[in-house]
Amino acid sequence: MQITLEIPDRIAQRLGGESKPIERRVLEILVADAYSSGALSTAEVGRTLGISSRLETHAFLKSMGVYLNYDEAELERDLQSIAELKQRRQPSPLIAGKAKITGDLVSPIVDENDWECLK
Repeated sequence: MQITLEIPDRIAQRLGGESKPIERRVLEILVADAYSSGALSTAEVGRTLGISSRLETHAFLKSMGVYLNYDEAELERDLQSIAELKQRRQPSPLIAGKAKITGDLVSPIVDENDWECLK
């Protein structure tokens, strides 16, 4: 959909800027307001503005002074996702308990005095 707005020049100059065309700035303001009122979801904000990740969308909303719409239902979905991920992180029964630690990942196996490159 295309919308035509008549905006006084003095206001248009303040809304637009060197970094963004006024059309983009007005779209961002409209989308942020729609999210704030509950008309758009986080995913819809991202798609509308061409933002590729949820974190970038959250950063955009924060920059616009909009709080995230995070209710109890969303919290429950996140908790359920975390529980599912924890279950998936369990090792296969075929290999569980069969690993053996043979060295230290932090310190070298060979004594530092034996390193040729340090001499």
